[in-house]
Amino acid sequence: YVRQTMRRIQQSYAARISIERLADEFGVSASYLSRKFKEAARQTFGEILTRQRLYMAARQLSTGIYRVYEVAEQNGFGDYKNFCTVFKKYAGESPTEFMRHRRGNAVRDE
Repeated sequence: YVRQTMRRIQQSYAARISIERLADEFGVSASYLSRKFKEAARQTFGEILTRQRLYMAARQLSTGIYRVYEVAEQNGFGDYKNFCTVFKKYAGESPTEFMRHRRGNAVRDE
């Protein structure tokens, strides 16, 4: 189940996925899947999902093509403000600062 869950995170990170929904699809309890996932991955489902979303968001931001709110929406962060908070927590800088440092030019914010 862990490999299947990892695959789903990689394929569907932008969608609304949850450990409960996946556990239901696999026919196991959410607590069982959560426990097995953490044992194997050494991180929780939510942590892995967030990291995948942030990785993909950073790739998009570094192109300079997308606005920050577009990147937030396209990578499963429904809320712009939440995306900025989470991004800064993991990256140490806001999405806008990240873009400035990667592109070295003017940044479109919203």
